[in-house]
Amino acid sequence: MTIAVPPRAPRRHIRIDRLLCYGALIGIVALFLAPVVWIIITSFQPYALLTSVPPKIDLRAVEIQNYKDLLGDAIFRRAFVTTTVVTFGATLMVLLVAVPAGYAVGRLQFHGKASYLFSILAMQFGPAIAFLIPLFIMMRRFGLVDTHLGLMLVFLVFVAPVGVWLLRGFFEVLPPHLERAARIDGASRFRAFYQVILPLATAGVWATAIVAFIGIWGDLLVPLALSFSRAVTLTVVASAFAGEQNVNYGGAAAAAVLSAFPSVLLALIFRRYLVRGLTEGAIKQ
Repeated sequence: MTIAVPPRAPRRHIRIDRLLCYGALIGIVALFLAPVVWIIITSFQPYALLTSVPPKIDLRAVEIQNYKDLLGDAIFRRAFVTTTVVTFGATLMVLLVAVPAGYAVGRLQFHGKASYLFSILAMQFGPAIAFLIPLFIMMRRFGLVDTHLGLMLVFLVFVAPVGVWLLRGFFEVLPPHLERAARIDGASRFRAFYQVILPLATAGVWATAIVAFIGIWGDLLVPLALSFSRAVTLTVVASAFAGEQNVNYGGAAAAAVLSAFPSVLLALIFRRYLVRGLTEGAIKQ
């Protein structure tokens, strides 16, 4: 009995397919990078060129005056400190809630588990502004409006469900026999979780922390609704460069670059943990 072997595709066709694939990838990357490059170039342009009619971009007239003005502005420096404190604090709070909750829904069976998962997922269904109104009333009643702690708590409400779902998928794929072996050796459930399961879930925890950090750092809606003077963040300051008569395009671009730099740097440094955590958590055994 002979088996028919399909003819191989001509090498020329394979090369054309690769060229088309690479061309499409280059086009997609260029499409996403073009606005970023444009903002970076704009941040180094003089105010006179950007406000001329029509606006002009001159690569020979590069200057760092926009960055000097920002770094010398006390409001921007205070907003940077506020954003740093709120982001790190809220990220830590998200991890303290999402890690045990993700472990519980990923490893344990309990009554009402499906309803609990649906309830935390329902937070992502509606628009954020619909939840901000009752949250604003609660924060005002407790005196937490325009405070660092108030922003952290609101970010915890919005970001923790995402962290729970990310860690749930990661905890589910870990071998159950490791935890059973630790329990047989006399370890309590908490000790088995802390010494056996949590070290194996390091990549997932890092991935959740990075996702939470990037989302909180770049959020505008929450601080715009809950901060006025004492807890103003970078996104609020960056949105204030548009006036009634004109727009400081160079200053806004420089503020956008400086505001996005920590998130981009963090994602590049921990990209190995981010990719590993997000991919491993999506694979079922």
